[in-house]
Amino acid sequence: MSRAIESEALRTFLYGILSCKCPVTPETEQRLFEAFRASENQSHADYDALVSIADANPERTPIHNLFDFCAWARDDPSSFTITANDVLRYLASSFHYRMVTAGNPGVETENPGLLLSHILVPVSVEAIPAGFSAVYENRDTEVRFSPVVVPETLETTHEYYALHMGVVLCGLSEEQTRMITAHQVVAGKVEAVDFTGFPPFGDHLAQVLARFRRNGVGTR
Repeated sequence: MSRAIESEALRTFLYGILSCKCPVTPETEQRLFEAFRASENQSHADYDALVSIADANPERTPIHNLFDFCAWARDDPSSFTITANDVLRYLASSFHYRMVTAGNPGVETENPGLLLSHILVPVSVEAIPAGFSAVYENRDTEVRFSPVVVPETLETTHEYYALHMGVVLCGLSEEQTRMITAHQVVAGKVEAVDFTGFPPFGDHLAQVLARFRRNGVGTR
């Protein structure tokens, strides 16, 4: 494989796709998960094969955007491996922040909850009567997201986890948490985000759970 992605990094990224409103059709989702499951027990998956699947989607996908993000950072764009940290940096950094604000003019002031949810943040996870909630803390900021989706494959031994659009994508090491924080731009005042009434999408939680079920991914 000239261009590859770590299998765990691919799992994290595909969960991120299921959490978001990116223009990926159900057929493309299914084919991407089939490709993941075919390589799940291997250390790496062929990223060129994933791009080929994404090329059949009617619109540009996050698979293309992640490829560009990582290729631009390599001396040799024809041969590299996308790591877990690459995926985290892509979703958590100012690069992604600018993509979100460019596609949603005025979101910083009109819908800061949507903006913050779009940016991957390190959170602690707590059990609540309705399932799970996640808390993000940074300097003088504390935001509670609830309820959030926790995949059943997720290890529950971490202090911090990566949250994106109401889905807990993976656990984070201390080094990854520091790395994410160093790359982040977080703006807008918001104290709580309710994914069952999440403007402009309504019951975002139910929609995400339906996508997880459709792709054979269990949740806690």
